[in-house]
Amino acid sequence: MYIDSVEIASHSRQMPNTQRHFVNLADIMFAFATKYSFDREQDGYISLIPKTGLSSHYQKKYNAYPTAGLLWGITPIVTGKLIGLYYI
Repeated sequence: MYIDSVEIASHSRQMPNTQRHFVNLADIMFAFATKYSFDREQDGYISLIPKTGLSSHYQKKYNAYPTAGLLWGITPIVTGKLIGLYYI
């Protein structure tokens, strides 16, 4: 499942002295994309092109890995845990 854009609105980002409207939005988006893939009898892998400077964040938080060119992948092992957290 290819995710075209992972974008969090500024009012949902962690900023000093502000309260976020929503939390864990990227986790929820990845869980939804993986669940959508599984529901269509696909393998549950996620691929995306990280915005500049976010590759290391995805690598640390989601164990993402480079696949081809600018494309990065996240395995269903990682995102399956997110499905369990947000959808079960």
